[in-house]
Amino acid sequence: MPDVKTDALMAMREAVVLFHEVVTPICRKHGVTVQQMLVLAELEERPHQMATQLADRVGILRTNFAAVCYRMEAKGLISREQSKVDRRRVHLDTTKKGLDLLECVTEEFGRVLDQNVSDLSKSDYVAVRDGMSALTKLMSATTKA
Repeated sequence: MPDVKTDALMAMREAVVLFHEVVTPICRKHGVTVQQMLVLAELEERPHQMATQLADRVGILRTNFAAVCYRMEAKGLISREQSKVDRRRVHLDTTKKGLDLLECVTEEFGRVLDQNVSDLSKSDYVAVRDGMSALTKLMSATTKA
């Protein structure tokens, strides 16, 4: 009988590797790293996050996150606002330039997917979509446990 835990871990690892292989060239073309793109995507979905919370959500070590933020701020992609209540806290948001760049990256990623999705049968596409949805639910439940 297959080891479901090992299979799931290896499948997720491979998905992450493949995601980076597809997204990295797109991000480079637009002058950002995959980490910076993930920060923009996370801030678009959940604006005005504290830096520490955002670092944890996108998987960047807190010790490295300040440098990522400074580079993004210098490029005009994000804005930083110090908390009025606790000056140690910094809240981050995307700028219009950051949102525009994220839209460009997302559109190009969509075109790459469209080129490859056209090779899938309808049933294979539904299986992939449903599998991704089930994996997301499983991982979401795991993080809340």
